[in-house]
Amino acid sequence: MYVAIYDKTQSKAARLSHAINAFGLSAHHSAASLLICMLLVGVAKPEQSVFDCILILCIQHLFVMLRYFNKKVYIVIETVLEAWFEWSVLSNYESFLNNHWTVALAASVMLFAHWLYFAAGMLSLVGTPPESVSKNSSKLDEETEGIDSMLRSFQDLVRRRKKVTGAPASYEAKEEFGA
Repeated sequence: MYVAIYDKTQSKAARLSHAINAFGLSAHHSAASLLICMLLVGVAKPEQSVFDCILILCIQHLFVMLRYFNKKVYIVIETVLEAWFEWSVLSNYESFLNNHWTVALAASVMLFAHWLYFAAGMLSLVGTPPESVSKNSSKLDEETEGIDSMLRSFQDLVRRRKKVTGAPASYEAKEEFGA
């Protein structure tokens, strides 16, 4: 939400997308927390209809890191999983109401949050000029380059330590700390 309000360097579409994502994130985690609490204290019954939707969300979360490697494949997979999730929620809604009204409330808020995410994603795809995408990717490359150089320095340090003593670094650490 901070970026949506204060970052004047981003376009209005990008800032609006961040704001919508922030509201979606709040609603998503509130609904998930409500459902988890209701299941844990026994107010809501742990039925198959409830866990069907939860498992689809777990599958969605497995693919989140894919967006940093292949965004097009990520968008296709997440859209298919989103359709499956929404179909599952809407087809089980009567079962949610028979279970407990909080299950139906959590499902409704979760659907709303996912629609917000989808709207924010569409807005960011449509509202982002191509040159800003390349600027962001080069900025990410610069940041990861610093991390890569730190990792290489650490690996060199470990290799030098092995050469000097002739023993593995883990063996020396055990001797050093009396383990």
